[in-house]
Amino acid sequence: MSTPVFNPAQLATWAEAIALRKTINYSPVFYTKGLQILPWWGNVTTATSGIYVPIWVPGPHGDPEPNSGNSFFLHFRFSNGFEGMNVGLVREKFASFPLSPLYVLGTLLAEVQGARS
Repeated sequence: MSTPVFNPAQLATWAEAIALRKTINYSPVFYTKGLQILPWWGNVTTATSGIYVPIWVPGPHGDPEPNSGNSFFLHFRFSNGFEGMNVGLVREKFASFPLSPLYVLGTLLAEVQGARS
């Protein structure tokens, strides 16, 4: 069996997820729209946690769930029902546009709003 291949940028620590949740929730872009990432301490089994690890489907090769040390396959869940936004990729988007946080927040907002009508 070969070593599973996944994008390590999709992994994040809980501390990174909590910090990004705060950045997004308190931004004027999300705050004025009334959209928030749900509290991170919610119940994962009842889909109320704003930061969670989705149920892993290993695929045909039986690949293990991506993780590395204290980094996990974390995702965000929003107050409008949108879920599945990968925390590590959000972190990478902010890193790719360090001088344009409002641009990043605007693209995240468009994704969150576009998922639900």
